[in-house]
Amino acid sequence: TSRPAGPGAPGPAGLLVFGDLTIDPAALEVRRDGQEIALAPSELRLLLEFSAHPGIVLDRQTLLRNVWDYGWDGDTRVVDLCVQRLRRKIGADRIETVRGFGYKLRR
Repeated sequence: TSRPAGPGAPGPAGLLVFGDLTIDPAALEVRRDGQEIALAPSELRLLLEFSAHPGIVLDRQTLLRNVWDYGWDGDTRVVDLCVQRLRRKIGADRIETVRGFGYKLRR
């Protein structure tokens, strides 16, 4: 018998499901309520990083290192701006700000 996948658990064919948000890491596609969402490459990489660690707070330096470039010593505001753009596209309720620490993807 198969159990229904929990939030953020792999669904059919490796899909990640977070409520009305579905991420297909293999096809690099994101859908909300079945509608495909066009994401910029940095937004998609950011979302994939969050979806690999659902419910876990990721600080800006970790996101800079893992999403942009390990050796890039840039301004962490680039993370904030990308999170803002991503929230507009996937829903503001999906990515939570943990004040003083970073961000996390809600399960």
